[in-house]
Amino acid sequence: LGCTFCATGKMGFYRNLTTAEIVLQVLEIEWQTGKSLSNIVFMGMGEPLHNYENVIKAVRLLADPDGIGLSARRLTVSTVGLVPQIERWREENPPAKLAISLHAPTDKQRLDLMPVNKAYPLELLFKSLRRLAHVINHTITFEYIMIADFNDRKVDAVQLGKLFKNIPAKMNLIRLHPTGSGLVPSSDDAIDRFMGYLVAEGVRCTLRQSRGVTSDAACGMLFSKEPFRPSKARAWETSGD
Repeated sequence: LGCTFCATGKMGFYRNLTTAEIVLQVLEIEWQTGKSLSNIVFMGMGEPLHNYENVIKAVRLLADPDGIGLSARRLTVSTVGLVPQIERWREENPPAKLAISLHAPTDKQRLDLMPVNKAYPLELLFKSLRRLAHVINHTITFEYIMIADFNDRKVDAVQLGKLFKNIPAKMNLIRLHPTGSGLVPSSDDAIDRFMGYLVAEGVRCTLRQSRGVTSDAACGMLFSKEPFRPSKARAWETSGD
């Protein structure tokens, strides 16, 4: 989707995963590690709600007591804020939490980072989220990359407090990882100050622990350095059964 801070999007689009491919990833990881997964997040490569049908089918299978049997509170689907799909989510209320990749408190700032904001500006997005808040029983998580002197100031925290009015919100603050974007990460001191500003505005927030940086696997860093040869979904994987 062209987010400027994310290397993954530079790989381009090839195809959507099938429902079977999504669920089989979970089963394969559990088989390889010998451990049951406690939380599953649809995030990191691609926009999950662009693959709405297959993702929601997978969510329902993972939540089914006769399947993996995960609680809805342990399943999270992330989106950049595709309003039509969020409206559909509100109508169908699938057994998962929703997370929004926000990253900026104003349209001008967000458009500098995320081209999708042109189609779905913040007023439209938050109008949809307020409608959603009336039918769900969980907090909406907002992901927020910390960028020095861009979105880490007191004025940004104040604006976020206004955006989150009447929404059960929690912010995940994320350190900006090196992706060749030219953007500068906020310092630890700036992040600490920003968290204080958010608390003063009544906004719940946590600083997410960065993992996978040394292997280029952290947030925004997933990028294949080798030419990608996409496979075709096999016949048995296309039914979603």
